[in-house]
Amino acid sequence: AINKASLATWMILLGVLFWGATFSFTRQAVGIIDVYSFLSVRFIIASLIIAVIFIKNFKLYTKEIFWKGILLGTILAIGFILQTTGLKYTTASNAGFITGLVVVLVPIIVAVISKRLPKFNQVLAIFLAVAGIALLTLKMKFAINIGDVWVLLATFALATHLILIARLVKGIEASMFAVTQLLTVGVITGIIGLTINKQIV
Repeated sequence: AINKASLATWMILLGVLFWGATFSFTRQAVGIIDVYSFLSVRFIIASLIIAVIFIKNFKLYTKEIFWKGILLGTILAIGFILQTTGLKYTTASNAGFITGLVVVLVPIIVAVISKRLPKFNQVLAIFLAVAGIALLTLKMKFAINIGDVWVLLATFALATHLILIARLVKGIEASMFAVTQLLTVGVITGIIGLTINKQIV
């Protein structure tokens, strides 16, 4: 039987596989429809699927889940808006590499907040992670453009999101938090998309 630690590791690896594949699909999608409509539909559908799967857990819903879901959902929305906008102007490989730098930013931000330098093994892990991401995603020519800047800003937002999740979400019902967070992203991007499209029309 697979223990919980092994199962968690395999689930993370599977998640990374899907995460990496989304850059190419997202870049193609935003060439067809606007960024905000794409994100809104994507996150609302995701939230509804999770809500249906874990419908029995709604009895565990609390005010804490509500406000934390909205707070972190707003930060996540900012990150995805920046990242998806950047994908319109850069390559999927550049976006994948820059977003992967979140593994560097998280320990650096934590070190700044805690006023403690990262440990040697953390520094080594950061170096190996960046090297690995670069080998997997970068092509021979790497040029900085405006899309890369958008994605870099998104990476800062996503790093902040990860840090806050680690600090704020302990002890609350995960599925209901996920529903609230994803729905928040969908609503925010949907409102922005409707406003912009209305002005264009």
